[in-house]
Amino acid sequence: MDCSQQKSVQFQEFQLDNILEWQKGVSEINPLHLDILADTKQPEYPFYGQATINNGIICYVSLKESVLNNKQGKPTLLIHSNNQNIAYLETPFYLKDGHGATSVLQSEWLNRYTALYLSSAIGKVIKVRFSYNAKATKIALKNTKIQLPTQNNAIDFDFMHSFIRAIEKIVIKEVVEWADKKIQATKQIINA
Repeated sequence: MDCSQQKSVQFQEFQLDNILEWQKGVSEINPLHLDILADTKQPEYPFYGQATINNGIICYVSLKESVLNNKQGKPTLLIHSNNQNIAYLETPFYLKDGHGATSVLQSEWLNRYTALYLSSAIGKVIKVRFSYNAKATKIALKNTKIQLPTQNNAIDFDFMHSFIRAIEKIVIKEVVEWADKKIQATKQIINA
């Protein structure tokens, strides 16, 4: 293909409230009540808090089904207001109480690849706009605008998906090349 024939990617601003659905009725748990809510007959699921390590997972616990969120395991984004940490998950989960400080977001078009793209686009904006003293509250997030690729004035989910898949393939290739070099170096040391 001639470079002059390539289409450039177009971007438009979208308000988060117009592209994601804030989940209602989310159960939040005081960590001091974990023992009271324990139910060993239930599977273990992640217990999320506003930690910036381990994707926000504090631990894995088995609790009563009544406090379990996302029982269908739908693709979900969690955005924590205090530290603007964004976590992607596809499992049921428990959520540490934070007085509604975590936004739980879903959409019918959300999948691993579109979520990773979206997380990056959201993170780019909220890390500049918000801080611990100027929290990313649900109301503030709903009004936040981000840039997304478009085609025919609609969000181009195919581009988002393909872009992240391409990056994933590049990273996998580089990891394989790195591992091959390590193996070769180890063989040289062993055979020396």
